[in-house]
Amino acid sequence: VAIACSYSLLSRQPRERTLSLHRLVQVILQEEMSEQEQATVQRRVIHLLKAVFPETTTRNTEVETWERRERLLPHVLTCLATTPEHLQDQEVATLLLRAAVYLDERGQQGEQVERLYQRALHLFEHLLGSEHPHVGSCLYQLAMFYRVQGKYEQAERLLQRAIRIQEQTLGSEHPEVAYLLSSMAFLYYRQGRYGQAEACCQRALRIQEQALGETHPDLTSALGTLAMLYHEQGKYGQAESMLRRVLQIQEQTLGPEHPELARILNNLGNLYIDQGKYVQAEPLCQRAVLLAEQGWGAEHINTSTMFDTLATLYREMGQYERAKPLYQRALQIVELTRGLEHPFVAYSLHGLALVSQRQGKDDEAEFFYQRALHLREQQLGPHHPEVAQTLHDLALFRKSQGNLHEARSLALRALQIREKALGDAHPHSAASRTLMAQFEAEQEPVQDGVPFPGGAEEHSTARLREEMRDDSPSENDPLQEFLTACCELHPRAWCRSSDLWEAYQCWIEASQEGYPLSRGAFIAQLKRYGCRADRTKTTRIWRGVALVNKNDDGG
Repeated sequence: VAIACSYSLLSRQPRERTLSLHRLVQVILQEEMSEQEQATVQRRVIHLLKAVFPETTTRNTEVETWERRERLLPHVLTCLATTPEHLQDQEVATLLLRAAVYLDERGQQGEQVERLYQRALHLFEHLLGSEHPHVGSCLYQLAMFYRVQGKYEQAERLLQRAIRIQEQTLGSEHPEVAYLLSSMAFLYYRQGRYGQAEACCQRALRIQEQALGETHPDLTSALGTLAMLYHEQGKYGQAESMLRRVLQIQEQTLGPEHPELARILNNLGNLYIDQGKYVQAEPLCQRAVLLAEQGWGAEHINTSTMFDTLATLYREMGQYERAKPLYQRALQIVELTRGLEHPFVAYSLHGLALVSQRQGKDDEAEFFYQRALHLREQQLGPHHPEVAQTLHDLALFRKSQGNLHEARSLALRALQIREKALGDAHPHSAASRTLMAQFEAEQEPVQDGVPFPGGAEEHSTARLREEMRDDSPSENDPLQEFLTACCELHPRAWCRSSDLWEAYQCWIEASQEGYPLSRGAFIAQLKRYGCRADRTKTTRIWRGVALVNKNDDGG
């Protein structure tokens, strides 16, 4: 070996404790081999590579093995490209799948990854039959590939088949089935099919808790998806409880510096942002970005999600100069790794539209809104809740420009999508109804063919209250007494957020209320009444509600 190294025929890598053979030496050795000798060597090399290339599972990505897999990948790809068809066996199929998963994890999307997945699936089916558990595992990985690309219909078909195979071979109560169910739940969540998503989550959790216990790391997938569902439905307390449980499990099993923690920290930060808890959200979002950059790298698709959330936080805090570069970084990463037409592109575009609008850059905002709307309609379908979000914000943009006719049309479409997909009681549906009420307040209303007595604002207020009575619980409503005593609900009403919260605190003390709401619960209840958080140039406000001095003598 020393002599060969002195002639540069071999070279050492001391840190990895490996040797590299010079390319010309490889060529000469291959040319001197007979076909039988080459076949024997290929079998041996494939066997060795399978033994040392880390195994693929349906669990969390193993970032710690990326360096070893990166070093072995060129050998794997070369062997896979040169192995003749008659030598392709189960070990070749396994290597195909492992190589595809690794490239997928590193964000190397594209035709190469899809081809590797398809080849592995075809080979497993040919060698083992279409109902073998290995086929089910391969179907799962390909389904996740399609899900990330936004090809939800293809992903759903493959995942359904994978679940059926594993139920038949492992039993319907096996933890592996539960893991696939939680993946299906997330797929339903991404499509806005919340009822089906929750049913899958609950079934997955029941199986896993019975089989593995309540602190097993495999529970984090179903718990995380269930938390996102609760968040989307405005059940912030339940969502936070789920996320805290996931964070505790992951910190205990993975350690405090593992990049997988970034996902949960990011989701928890998002939850606080939606509740206006910016002080609590900021350290979580910053830590998520740091862990993602250290673990996955600054240009990874997962890291772009953390940039988006931190940008949203700064946008809501009015720090537009900090928000915009982060949205732009996220957009660049997604476009480079997933392509210009991927649904994830719309997240950053929508955020940029809101920032540009608030900076008074209407031309920029128009461009970003239209591109985000086009992508979401094209990739998610015209009735997806994310389409409704863009329509709603675009309606507000049109309203600010004075184009009330188009704004009302966009808002109505958003309302119809939200009520159908999310239900009447969802905070987003309530926000859309409030916006529609504002449009109606600016028009001359009629009732039974004659003008409504009291004018447009009175009519709009009546309709808004009627809807809120239908939306809000009449019994045990923790906010109703305060609103009745101290506030007036009206589409054009507004008040400072700090004043409203201070008034609630004073009312709690004066009425000796025994179970006051936390600030987060207070915000959630206001949204259920159709009120909307907003921000002026100088302060945060609530729209749809005003503080009014009320006393017994009518003063």
